[in-house]
Amino acid sequence: MTRPPVARQSDVVDILHGVPVADPYRWLEDGTSEETRQWVEGQNAFTRAVLGGLPQTEAIRARLDELFTVGAVGTPVLRSARAFYQRRDGRADQPVLVMRDGPNGEERPVVDPNALSAAGVVALDWWYPSRDGRLVAYGLSEGGTELSTLRVLNVETGEHLAGDVIPYTRVASVAWLPDSSGFYYTRFPEPGTVPPGQELYHRHVFFHRLGQDWHADEEIFGSGRAAEDSPSVNLSDGGRWLVVEVRQGWSRSEVYLLDRAHPERGLRPIFAGPDAIATTEFAGERLFVLTNDGAPNYALYEVDIERPEREAWRLVLPQRADRVLNAVAAVARRLVTHEMENASSRVWLYTLEGDPQTEVRLPSIGT
Repeated sequence: MTRPPVARQSDVVDILHGVPVADPYRWLEDGTSEETRQWVEGQNAFTRAVLGGLPQTEAIRARLDELFTVGAVGTPVLRSARAFYQRRDGRADQPVLVMRDGPNGEERPVVDPNALSAAGVVALDWWYPSRDGRLVAYGLSEGGTELSTLRVLNVETGEHLAGDVIPYTRVASVAWLPDSSGFYYTRFPEPGTVPPGQELYHRHVFFHRLGQDWHADEEIFGSGRAAEDSPSVNLSDGGRWLVVEVRQGWSRSEVYLLDRAHPERGLRPIFAGPDAIATTEFAGERLFVLTNDGAPNYALYEVDIERPEREAWRLVLPQRADRVLNAVAAVARRLVTHEMENASSRVWLYTLEGDPQTEVRLPSIGT
C-alpha cells in the first residue's frame, strides 16, 4: 500500500484567533510539486492494482460509462430575443455555451472549450451575456484551476474585443450596463500587491468601460475590508441602482446600495450587522431582500429604495413554519419561489405584492 502523506513540522502551525491549528499536510496543496505528483501517482497505482483484479470491474465501468454519457442541457438565460445555455454532449469533456435567436432559432455554439484543448482540460468557468444579447463576458481556465481570465465575445461576429481581457477574475460576478457599454465585476489582486498566500483573498468590485485598459478600472468596493469578504454585484433593470452583496463565510452577509444617479453619496449599507444571510433580487427598479434575520426559514421583504433603512422594509412573504423559502426570482412581473417542504421542492407564483397565485406542479417528488 502506498504511504500516507508525511506530516512535516514546518507546516504544523497556523493561527486562528490565537489558537494553534495543526496543518501538517499543507505541502499537498501544491499540485505542481514533484513530491505531490509522486504521491498522487502512487495512490492511483495502488487503487488500480486493487480494483483491476475484481471480476465486477468491467461491468461497473460499462454501466458508469452509460450513465455518464447521457449528456445534459442547462437552464436558458434570456437576453432580448436570445437564449443562452450550456449543452454537454455525452462524449465531450466540457459543456459548450450555445445560443438561439428566439425559440425556433437554430442552436449555434458561442464558446466551445473542447476546441481549445485536445486533452479536455480547458473549462468554461462562468459566463454573463449583456442585456441586449450581443456580447458575452466569460472566463476560461485550464487544468481545474478556476483561475479565469475574463474575455468579451461579440456573438454576432464571433470576434473577441481585443482590448477587453482582464486577468484574476476567478469565479467572477459581472453586471452589465443596460446599453452594454461596460460592466461591474469582481477581481482578485495582482500577485505582489498582497502578502504571499493571499492572492485568492481581497476580492474587490471594479467598473470596466469597454475598450479601457483594465489597470485603469475604477475600484467601487473592497478597499479596507477584511481579506475574506467576498462581494458580488447586481444591477437594476434600468441600471440606476447597484447592489453589492458581501459573503462573510457561510452564515453571514452584508448588502450595500449605490445610486448611480448620485454616485457622490457612495455605497449605503442596507443590511449590515446582523449575524444572518441576505440576498437580493430586482424586479425592474424594485428591490427585494430574502433573509433569515429573525426568520430561520427565511422571509422576503421589499426595500424602499429611496429610504432603504431596515425599519422601512415592507414584509412581502412572511416566514412559514412548514416551508423553507430557499430562493426567489422576479419574472414577468411575478415572484417565483422555490420552497422546501418535508425535504422536497415546491414552486409557487406570487404577485409582486406577495399575494399567492398558484403552485407550479412538479412532475414528481424530489429536490
